[in-house]
Amino acid sequence: MNQKQSRQGDIPTKHALDEDTNTFVREVLQNANDAGPVDEDEPVVVTFRFTHLTGQECRDFKSALQWDEQLFPHLDAAAEEETDLSLENFLDDESDELVLLTIEDQNTQGLSGEEDADESNYTALIRDMHRSNKDDTQGGSHGVGGTVLWAFSGISTVLFTSNPVERDGHEPPRFVGRSYLPDHLVGDSLYKGYGWFGQPDPDDETGRHISLWGENAESTAASLYGDRSDEFGTTTTIVGFREPGEGQPTGEDMVETIELFKRSAVENFWPAILRGNLKIRVQGPGDDNPQPANLETVDSVEPFVEAYRQMYNNDGQVGEPGGVKSKHVDFDFPTRSDGADTPEQGTVTVSVRTAGPSDDERRNQIAVFRGSGMVVQYVDLSDVAKYGADFHGILAAGRARNSPERNPDEADLHVEKLLRAAEPAAHDEWTGTPRLKNEYNDYPVGRVGLVKSLQGSRLRDTVRDLITADDDSDGERISNFEKWFPGARNESTSDGPSPPSPSTPSVSSVHRDIHDFSFEGTRWTFDVSVEPNVDTDEEWKVKLWLAQLFENGGDGERVSIDSVETVDVEAEDTICGIDADGKAFVQASSTGAVRLRCRSRETERLDPTSGRIGRTGIRHELVEDEE
Repeated sequence: MNQKQSRQGDIPTKHALDEDTNTFVREVLQNANDAGPVDEDEPVVVTFRFTHLTGQECRDFKSALQWDEQLFPHLDAAAEEETDLSLENFLDDESDELVLLTIEDQNTQGLSGEEDADESNYTALIRDMHRSNKDDTQGGSHGVGGTVLWAFSGISTVLFTSNPVERDGHEPPRFVGRSYLPDHLVGDSLYKGYGWFGQPDPDDETGRHISLWGENAESTAASLYGDRSDEFGTTTTIVGFREPGEGQPTGEDMVETIELFKRSAVENFWPAILRGNLKIRVQGPGDDNPQPANLETVDSVEPFVEAYRQMYNNDGQVGEPGGVKSKHVDFDFPTRSDGADTPEQGTVTVSVRTAGPSDDERRNQIAVFRGSGMVVQYVDLSDVAKYGADFHGILAAGRARNSPERNPDEADLHVEKLLRAAEPAAHDEWTGTPRLKNEYNDYPVGRVGLVKSLQGSRLRDTVRDLITADDDSDGERISNFEKWFPGARNESTSDGPSPPSPSTPSVSSVHRDIHDFSFEGTRWTFDVSVEPNVDTDEEWKVKLWLAQLFENGGDGERVSIDSVETVDVEAEDTICGIDADGKAFVQASSTGAVRLRCRSRETERLDPTSGRIGRTGIRHELVEDEE
C-alpha cells in the first residue's frame, strides 16, 4: 500500500450500534433468522457456544491461527492507530487465555457466492461488510449488523465455517477468516487493515487470501474450534470474545454472560420462537450439552406471549389479572415515490393483558414488532397505567398480524415494507430514515409522523382506551379510576362536580403524578409526586394511602402504609411520615413538587390488597385544618 493513499481507521460502522451484549445478540439472531429457513417445516436453530482456552490449548489455537508469525505484528501495529484502545488493552493482558464464542446456525442458506460475486451472502457478511442483499421480508437492511461480530472480538478477528446451499461446484465445507483493523505500519510498509485467513489467491497480485473448501477447510476449521455438522448453515467463531471496553468473561462473569445471552435472546425474539421459526441454545465452557433459551426459561415474556396468542380470540375484558383485550388501529397509507400501488389504509393490532401480582417485569410496556419476529422495542407506557390497570401488551404489524385465525392480507405486506424502511441500523424504533423518505411520499399523510405515531401517540391513545373502556353488566362505561381520586389532575369530569375555585390564591387541591406502582411479593410499592395547584407560601399537607376500589367509585378495605421516604424535593421545609391511621403524609411550606416512595404493610391475601392495580388504587387528600 502506497503511504500517499488515504488510510482507514476503525470499522466505519463500528459505532453505528450500541456496543452491548443485548445489541450483539439481537443482531446475530436477526442475521440468522433472515438467512433461513431452508426447510420451511423446520425452525432456524442457533447455538451460542463459549470455549475458555488456557495453557496448552490456548497455545495450540494461536499456533493454528499463525498468531506469532503472521497476526501479532499487525495487531501490535494497528493498536497504535485505533482510537478506542480496544486492541491495546487486549494485547496488554498477558494471561495465556482466550475466550472463543462460536455461533452455529442450522437450516440457513450459508455463505454462498464466489469470491468475486457482486451480491451474495458471502459478499454481504464478509467481503463487503457494509452492503446488504436482504429482501423486504427480512429484518436488517443496512448491512452494518454483521460488524458487531468484529466489534466483540478483542483482536477484531472472526472465523467462518459454512455448509452453503449454493456451492458453485465446490465441495463443502467452506472456511475463511477475516480481521478488520485500522490501516497500519509494520516496519516501513503500510498495510490495509483488512486481513484474510485462507489460501493465497493466484489471481490477486495484492496477496489476498480466499476461502478454503473441502477436506482442507474441514481440518483447518477443526483446529480452530470451528468445525460443524453437515446441516446447511454457518459456524462463526469470534476470537477473544468480550463486550467492548470490558475484559474477557471468565468465572462468575461467564455465568452472568450466559444468563444475559438467554434473556436477551428470548426477550428480543419471543415472537419468532412462539411461531416455531427460531430455536436458540446456549452452551457454557462447563456444559456437556447446550441449554435451551426458550419461553419457559425467561418469565418476563409470558404476559406478552399471552397478549399475542389471544390477539384475535379474547374475552374483551381487562377486569381481572390475565384478561386480554385488543383493537385494530387503521391509518392512512402514504403513496410510494416510484408510483407503485399502495393501499388507502394500513392496520396494526394492539392487544393488552391485565397484569397480575406476580407479573412484575416489564410492567406497563408494549412489545412492538413486525413480521421478522424480532421485537423492535418495548415502549414504556407507565404513565398510561394510572388511567386503568397495570398491563403488558403488544403491537403487531405487517406479517406479524398472521395467526391461526387469519393470514396477512395485501395491506399487511405493504405495512411490512413501510415499517422496514423506517427502521434505522439498530432496528430499535420506527423513524424518519433516509430510506423511508426516499421510497415514500409525504402525502396523503406525513410519512415520518405516521411511523412515529404508531409507536407513540396512537399507541398511547389505543392502550388508554383498552384499559379504561370496560363495560359493566348494564352496558354502561365504568368510570376511570383516576377520576375517583379527589384533587387529581383530571378534577373536572362528567362523573362529578368540579372543585370550587378559590377567590384568593390558596391551596385548594394538589396535582399528583404516579411514577411507579407495583406489587413485590407481599407488599405494594409506589412512587408518587404531589404539589400545590397554585404558587403559595402557605403550609400544605397531603395524606396518601391505598384502598380497594369498587366500580361505583367507593372504597373497600384500606391498606396501611409501612414506610415512606422522600425521593426528590422542590418545596421548602419538607417533612414526611406515617400517622396513627397508617396513612403516609408530606408537609411543606412553599410551592414545589415532592416525590415520595411508599411501601405498604405486608399483605397475606391476594385480593383485595394485591393484584390488579385497577382494583387497588392510591388515594390522597389535602389536609386543610388538622386539630
